Amino acid sequence: AVVRALKGRNAVLVKGIGALCCAGSEYDAAAVEMVLDKGCRAELSARPGGARPIAPAECALMRYIYLKKYSKLAK
Repeated sequence: AVVRALKGRNAVLVKGIGALCCAGSEYDAAAVEMVLDKGCRAELSARPGGARPIAPAECALMRYIYLKKYSKLAK
């Protein structure tokens, strides 16, 4: 189930365990971990305030831009 969940993704949350992050290199996997951690912290901090999540289309666009532009700058 985890392998199927990772298809087309770099991370998956595993109930009761945590998260699994993967990428083409250890450096990229660490970057995925940092982004995932930041997103989880943002989710937890937004809950009491009633903040709305980012729309799925906007999330997809941000991920695309990160993968095609910003991730290349770090190499």
